[in-house]
Amino acid sequence: MKVLFEQSGGWGNPLGRICKIETDELDAKTSEQLAKLVKAAKLGSIASSVSPLGRDMIQYRIEIEDGAKTTTATFDDTGMTEAARPLIEFLQSRARPRTKND
Repeated sequence: MKVLFEQSGGWGNPLGRICKIETDELDAKTSEQLAKLVKAAKLGSIASSVSPLGRDMIQYRIEIEDGAKTTTATFDDTGMTEAARPLIEFLQSRARPRTKND
């Protein structure tokens, strides 16, 4: 499984943060943890939406490639579900500042 996480918006975050993970490159425990978080997040059921009311809200984009299936969800803090929060926190802990080359 491949996971791409992008975080943008908010104060003082002009380029945002990014995280790219391939579960093949993780140890077995971390790979299993990520798989459970992805499943529990139910990203396919999150309506991709960004609120027009908060231009400075943090926005998230998650793309999951699992075999031939790709699931993408884009949302901001107002659209984040409680089920997705643990996955976001996991990915944020591994994200780095985005560069102009990303």
